Amino acid sequence: MPILKKPRKFSTKFKFKVVVESLASPKKVSEIAKEYNLHPQLLTNWRREFFQKGYQIFEGQRRKKRIEKDKKNLEKTIKRQEIEIQFLKKTLSRLT
Repeated sequence: MPILKKPRKFSTKFKFKVVVESLASPKKVSEIAKEYNLHPQLLTNWRREFFQKGYQIFEGQRRKKRIEKDKKNLEKTIKRQEIEIQFLKKTLSRLT
């Protein structure tokens, strides 16, 4: 029975490096894939994905800023609610 290999995992930095090199180099995709011990179709898929989703790289910063702003607003709301709860507990204890 043949031993099955686990699929190799590549970091996003590695993929980006290879894709950019393949775009900037006059070499063929197959030559660059061979240099990195990759199947040419895999590099072609990475390039296609880069062209289809490359704009999302720039959306990431806006999204991070929006998430950070939302987080700060939620923290303020929680703090305000904690103060309100403490006030209500004190008020209730005085009434009973």
